[in-house]
Amino acid sequence: MENLTNLEIGLRLLFVGMITVFTILLIVVLISRALIYFTNKLTLQNEQSLPQKSGSSLEGEKIAILTAVVNAVTQGKGKIEKIKKL
Repeated sequence: MENLTNLEIGLRLLFVGMITVFTILLIVVLISRALIYFTNKLTLQNEQSLPQKSGSSLEGEKIAILTAVVNAVTQGKGKIEKIKKL
């Protein structure tokens, strides 16, 4: 190599390091998005293949589960005032 000053070596290392970190983070983000996409797609396919229960009993089960979770998390001090589907 030619005679490089410490500043030039430092800047080259900085540039290579930043490009490396950016590339690795980009790969992680792309793999994460692909994993989320395929997981959601498989989950939706599984939900559609399950037999559907009657609406009222399923809603009752959901309300009971939500009430139990709120009671467990708040140690009996919380209450559900309204349930709204988003």
